[in-house]
Amino acid sequence: MIYAGSYNPNYEQIVSKLKDIKNNGGKVVLDNFPIMYLLPKTTSCWYRYCGSLTTPPCTETVIWTLFEKSISMSEYQLKEFRKLMGERIYRRR
Repeated sequence: MIYAGSYNPNYEQIVSKLKDIKNNGGKVVLDNFPIMYLLPKTTSCWYRYCGSLTTPPCTETVIWTLFEKSISMSEYQLKEFRKLMGERIYRRR
């Protein structure tokens, strides 16, 4: 999925707006960009399985797709995403 590695400019438009989300359910508007930029460079090998949402109501109507190749982001970029969920949940032990 996503691992800490080098800075990923493809996610900067999203990361730069995360600080503007102040409350649970908050939203920001992004400029248009090709969604393919968010996927791994190679998408020819992937795995798919049926599952459920990971948050209530945990509806079992999701088809998960995992690519063989992962995406990297800098530790700073990942930290900005973690702030939305409460960083203490994601600290390494």
